[in-house]
Amino acid sequence: DIGVEATEGKVPLFAGAGHNSTKIAVELSKYSEKAGADGVLVSLPHYPKPTQEGIYKHYKAIAEAVNIPIFVYNWPGQYGVDIDPQTVTHLAKDGYIQGIKDSHIDIDHTGEIIRLTEGKITVWTGFETKILPALSLGADGSVCTIGNIIPREVVEIYDLFKEGKIEEAGKKQLSIFGLANVLFKRHDMQPLKEGLKMLGYDVGDALMPTTEVSPDVKEKIREELRKLGKLE
Repeated sequence: DIGVEATEGKVPLFAGAGHNSTKIAVELSKYSEKAGADGVLVSLPHYPKPTQEGIYKHYKAIAEAVNIPIFVYNWPGQYGVDIDPQTVTHLAKDGYIQGIKDSHIDIDHTGEIIRLTEGKITVWTGFETKILPALSLGADGSVCTIGNIIPREVVEIYDLFKEGKIEEAGKKQLSIFGLANVLFKRHDMQPLKEGLKMLGYDVGDALMPTTEVSPDVKEKIREELRKLGKLE
């Protein structure tokens, strides 16, 4: 509700509607549609760990309950479950999904999805260090966490690629590696929040069980932001 109100229709808004229970994921998706979301981003159910058939049926049930685009959110490194490119293709062919955010450490996985779906769905990479490689393989873009703190740099990678300035895009891609490495060495949002606070944004702290960021990591974040010209 807050997201719909804040964006005022200026940009597409995708609501997170993932849940281990298919029934609850359906309810969340229906609520999101009623609230005015333009689509839903649905993470894979991960406990108990489903089969590929179970994953297929999960998204099929959601698709049959709503009339807004459904994007799969695949992050095996965080959730411990992975969707096969063939399952993505099956869902796309049957019209049950319109896209995927593939936060897969192996760029081959994203590439195989792009190859098999043949442009039928939107494919985003979820890793900030793989924006240019994914675009080169035919991805449509990226939805990455680092875009919350250095959005301009992320957009510049995309724009330079589209302009055919591949070498410049590569340099821009490499320039964000340092910040990405220090922010995401651990799999929670507190380092990102520390960086945002350094830039003057009052974003508070991540909830428990997230822990504090050590002084040395904070200094590394500050140094990487300096390198990018964000701090003096």
